[in-house]
Amino acid sequence: MQYITSLDAKNHFGRVVDSSQREPVVVTRHSRPMAAVISVAGDIEDIRLQFAKLMSELKPLRGQKAVEAYQHAVQPIQELAAEDQFNEEDIAAMLKDD
Repeated sequence: MQYITSLDAKNHFGRVVDSSQREPVVVTRHSRPMAAVISVAGDIEDIRLQFAKLMSELKPLRGQKAVEAYQHAVQPIQELAAEDQFNEEDIAAMLKDD
């Protein structure tokens, strides 16, 4: 994840947009995260993944909230896997590639 000051974001917005195609870009003010730019060029799953990466770094979950978030994130993957007949090893390999 890339961090950039609000002044740099203002002065180099095109570069920020280009960078957001590869990874989320967090805009800071006084060294504190204030905004983020993520790409919407891919499909909805790509956007969700970008957002999940962003949130996991900025606001990590702990305890029961982490368990619930994990279950919520994994459920659609499990449903797709069942439709496509993937097994747990296939899913683990796909997740490891990220």
